[in-house]
Amino acid sequence: MFNISIYLEKFKNIESKSSNLKSLVNDVIKNVLKVDIDKKNIEIKNGIIYLKVHPVVKNEIFINKNNIIKELSLKNLAVKGIF
Repeated sequence: MFNISIYLEKFKNIESKSSNLKSLVNDVIKNVLKVDIDKKNIEIKNGIIYLKVHPVVKNEIFINKNNIIKELSLKNLAVKGIF
């Protein structure tokens, strides 16, 4: 017999992994720029980080993009770009 709780457990694991990645990105940006970004404003797709933040903050992130990507790679997160 098919147990739906086992099936739904897969989705719970996917959400927690996404939340952990967003927390990691937020922590690195907080360490580099001293700016806190809400997790709901961070989206990660295909190794690219999309941020929905104020343009001033986004400019600071682009200026320090190489440092942020370097810090993320040290924490074993492969990032192709930040937008």
